[in-house]
Amino acid sequence: MKAVSTLTALWLFLPGTALAADPWRQIATHATMLAMVLSVNLIFFFLLFLVSAISNKRKRSALSTLTEQAYLDPLTKVLNRRGFERRLTHLQEQSGFLIVADIDDFKAINDSYGHDAGDRILSAVASRLRQALRPEDIVSRFGGEEFVVFCKTPHLEEASRLGNRLVQAIAERPFVLPEQGQQVTITISAGASKLSDTPSAYLGAYRNADKLLYKAKSSGKNQLVVHN
Repeated sequence: MKAVSTLTALWLFLPGTALAADPWRQIATHATMLAMVLSVNLIFFFLLFLVSAISNKRKRSALSTLTEQAYLDPLTKVLNRRGFERRLTHLQEQSGFLIVADIDDFKAINDSYGHDAGDRILSAVASRLRQALRPEDIVSRFGGEEFVVFCKTPHLEEASRLGNRLVQAIAERPFVLPEQGQQVTITISAGASKLSDTPSAYLGAYRNADKLLYKAKSSGKNQLVVHN
């Protein structure tokens, strides 16, 4: 009898325990499902954020590339006039010398060898000018066969040495034109004028250097004329 009473008590107790535990199982199941949904949503939003960040980075990179291209001369890969003047205005100190250089008899080169050869000469001249300059100097192509350099020094002697080095760098060895199978000797004339550290000084210095450039041409070409 004692055994029967014990089994009866267990039979009555166990179903009650199962019934009592059933709501908690449902709550636990719902909580697990909610956690899974939240996890999926978090992963989704993280991936969405990641894709958006990558897309924005690419857009910024593309915009930066387009901006840089807007300031570069597409043929010679040096700064154009807009890029040169922008770089100059961003300098903390603008005191130095402006050197305006022009390829001598460039029209004759185009007439004799064609415009493709002229473009090759322009690119090669830009490359030699860039190589002859110091890291702190700025070179640009203003258009046609004219190049403008900012020489970062307040000293006339140093600016003269740099300007003469540019002239020599162009004339010291011929330029090769593979399509024509020829070598061509190229020279430049240049004028240099001092640029003071004031916003209104730039145009005046450029005009002075341009006048000195034509003085160099009228005096025999292949030379630099400097004004302090």
